Amino acid sequence: MLNMVVRAAVDRMDKLDSFRWELNTKMLGTVYQGLALRPSLTSLSIKFPSLRLPRPSIVIPPMPHLRALRVTDIDPLCYPDDISLLLLQSRNLRDLKLHWSPRMRYNAEPSIVLNSYFGRCIAANYSMPLEHFAAKNLFALHDAEIDQVINPKTIRSFTSINNKGGSQPQTAFVDDTWLKKPPKVVWDLEMIRDDAPSEIVAELISRGKGLRRLYMIDPKRSVASTHSLITTATITPPDSYHVYTPPSAPEIPDECKAGLTDLYLDALTTAHGDSLRHLLLPAQWPLDETQIAKLVRGCPNLSQLGLAVEISKMSVVRLLVPFLVHLVALRLMRSGFMDSKDDEEHLVVMRSEMALSDKPAKLRWMELGSRVWEIGGIYWEGDEKRRMVRRISWEVVPEPNIWSMDTLEI
Repeated sequence: MLNMVVRAAVDRMDKLDSFRWELNTKMLGTVYQGLALRPSLTSLSIKFPSLRLPRPSIVIPPMPHLRALRVTDIDPLCYPDDISLLLLQSRNLRDLKLHWSPRMRYNAEPSIVLNSYFGRCIAANYSMPLEHFAAKNLFALHDAEIDQVINPKTIRSFTSINNKGGSQPQTAFVDDTWLKKPPKVVWDLEMIRDDAPSEIVAELISRGKGLRRLYMIDPKRSVASTHSLITTATITPPDSYHVYTPPSAPEIPDECKAGLTDLYLDALTTAHGDSLRHLLLPAQWPLDETQIAKLVRGCPNLSQLGLAVEISKMSVVRLLVPFLVHLVALRLMRSGFMDSKDDEEHLVVMRSEMALSDKPAKLRWMELGSRVWEIGGIYWEGDEKRRMVRRISWEVVPEPNIWSMDTLEI
């Protein structure tokens, strides 16, 4: 009955351009068919129910004018709707986001077959002209043919969240197929968001050119998780099922962290030094003075930077600000010196330290430890020069920024 009512409403909407289905019941073919008849529809978001009740598969029809498709909580065993025809014949599609239920990765259940989503494109030798692609909770064997599904000449941004199991033994066999057969294509991406740094990703970055924004998300301290801006990957099943709790990310040995840090710094400073504008490095990668200096020299046009530091003093700010002349936002995510102080002590130190440079700095927003501050203009306190500083919430910083992009959401 609900689907019939929605279909009747859709048929009356001659100018419908966006449709979102987020009800805890499955959308049926009658609604899909109605949406396919709307020539003005450009954005479609489908959320499958979290309640696991097997339903028959539906082949979703093509929507010729569709430009953005978002499918979340995909469960191949219970809701195996077929999007392959939609992907093949929706030739204006530019933005694709695919979010699988976290159950498959948590239970190491290899029920996701990529060919069922992209098989028609592969058979037709069709590379989707996507500009933006995002995937979350993918747990599937790598197929070399998948690498050709996205046109490398059009793709501009790529997001990968919880698609690699790290050192978890129950997922290692499937995840290793991606590490042993990395994509051979070269993507000249402008933006990358990733929560699992690896040598393969560093290599892919080094192959491209023109990268402008790189956000390396730390699942343990994602800003959006802290501020409850995302929906956590928790299934709400009937009483007969357990509640899913995401496993904690595997610890990376210190020597591996150091090696990965240098690999990424080399890739960024060599291939993207002039183009890079936003850079967020993991909080578990504290940089020393030599690495900070290398980053500053190699990427002089950074306007937003987030990094962990071994230096627990404001000296790191004095090292960065004079040389990164375009820097407007800075996150220092490891700073015991500043975390040990209350707000008043912060203000005393920062008002003095931020006024030391003779050069006019563009720096306006700064995070020290867990606090975010807005940096204002110069004023005089007697004979002492000071800079205006006040504590703020990061939400007031214009987007996109190194806080809003530090999220596990796609």
